[in-house]
Amino acid sequence: GPAFVVSSGRQFPVSKVDFGWGRPTFGSYHFPWGGEAGYVMPMPSPLQNGDWIVYIHILKEQLKFIEPKAAHVYKPLTFDYLNLN
Repeated sequence: GPAFVVSSGRQFPVSKVDFGWGRPTFGSYHFPWGGEAGYVMPMPSPLQNGDWIVYIHILKEQLKFIEPKAAHVYKPLTFDYLNLN
């Protein structure tokens, strides 16, 4: 059956990153996930409000199952959410 891996971006040191123009508002990382299983990675929100940013690489059928049941939980990551407008 379907499987997925859960990782954690909890310790990603965004506050220590500076490319010379100040600290970033949001930092993330991505790597090519070539596995057969899905992949889920939660990271604390940069707003430090208790929210989490969650990356999910899953099959379309799995997403179609989750989205309507968890629409009140999962929201798109936007500039408005990050207060960047």
